[in-house]
Amino acid sequence: MSLTIQTTSAGAAASAPTDPMRSLNVALFSTSVTGGGAENHFTRLVEKLGRSARKRLIICLVECCPTAIAGEPVISLGWRSKLDYPRSVWRLARLLKAQQVDVLCAFTRNANFVALAATLLCGRKVFRVITVFDNLVRTSLLKRDPFSRFRRSLEYWSYRRVDLIWANSRDSVQALVRHGGCCDRSVRLVRNPILVERISTRAFEARRGPRPTRRVVLGLGRFSPEKRFEDLVCAFHLIAPAHPDCDLVLVGDGPLRTALNQLVQRLGLADRVRFEGWQDDPVSFYATCDVLVLTSETEGNPNVVLEGMAAGAAIVCTRCTSWIEDFEKVGALVGVPVGDAPGLAHAITGLLDPAKRARIAACARSVVQDFEASQVIASQNAELLAAVAAWRNLPFADTGAEGA
Repeated sequence: MSLTIQTTSAGAAASAPTDPMRSLNVALFSTSVTGGGAENHFTRLVEKLGRSARKRLIICLVECCPTAIAGEPVISLGWRSKLDYPRSVWRLARLLKAQQVDVLCAFTRNANFVALAATLLCGRKVFRVITVFDNLVRTSLLKRDPFSRFRRSLEYWSYRRVDLIWANSRDSVQALVRHGGCCDRSVRLVRNPILVERISTRAFEARRGPRPTRRVVLGLGRFSPEKRFEDLVCAFHLIAPAHPDCDLVLVGDGPLRTALNQLVQRLGLADRVRFEGWQDDPVSFYATCDVLVLTSETEGNPNVVLEGMAAGAAIVCTRCTSWIEDFEKVGALVGVPVGDAPGLAHAITGLLDPAKRARIAACARSVVQDFEASQVIASQNAELLAAVAAWRNLPFADTGAEGA
């Protein structure tokens, strides 16, 4: 089964009579290069994006970052806190001017702001690309205080001045065009790049090993307010008496770790809930769980869901992004409203049935093929090449050479 969603196509543009990148200097700029899904997206793009450029720079906003990615050095701007914004803007502006950067691709919100300000100060005409990983529609509904509204207005004002915007949810694409006033030709929907084949292979190997003796409901992610792990604990509390052979396993860490532990103790679930801490490689957890649950109130395109699909997990997820609604329509997961603990409990109970779980997992494995990293990165690289060619008024046609 194939999920049909219009996104950047790998056949949109990639190589031509004149490769627009060969005479240009390109900079790839992210807030950080370790952590969540946005950072993983960035590090995978680094392997391909702008490889044909005359010079390529990899720049990180924060002070603590790896010294190299994909064999190339990483330049840190030394950002430690929001007080460092002015200094970081000035440092990036000087770097863009000194290195004669022609194309700047920024990833994540803080990097977007710094990049846009720096291009105004550097004294060069720079082709500006930003990437929006936040769900702008749902965030606007959740954050209505004056400061959040002002920041959102400032974001939209700045986004209207860039040349290309990559957004990883249909919600954000619609918000940028309808509410942000961005030109629809400059906004592109992109998928998150997932190592589908690698995850599928490792999950198969993990299933060949010893299986858990008890059934497992899995929650995985950062323990922070927007992830709403407390809803999962409450849902498990509702199903625990009827399923004494089932445990809840929580993989991750974050500021709410202590509060979640206290909630588990208060509900009398200490012997049924395990905290496994942060795992750099959670594939074995995906592969051996009975049900994977995501309870976020807002997401762009959650990697936890995509990786779980690739690993063959049966998934229950809140309708926190348009992607989840699309997956639910084709039967690749079970969706529930945000904050509905009884609904979560009912959905989890349904997927404890092996036959239903197998049907959901099989559909999910088919759908997630469209998110294979090599295809996604080739599409983004092709889109960038086409946009830069148009900016420089160069002839350009796709033959699929770049990013293949």
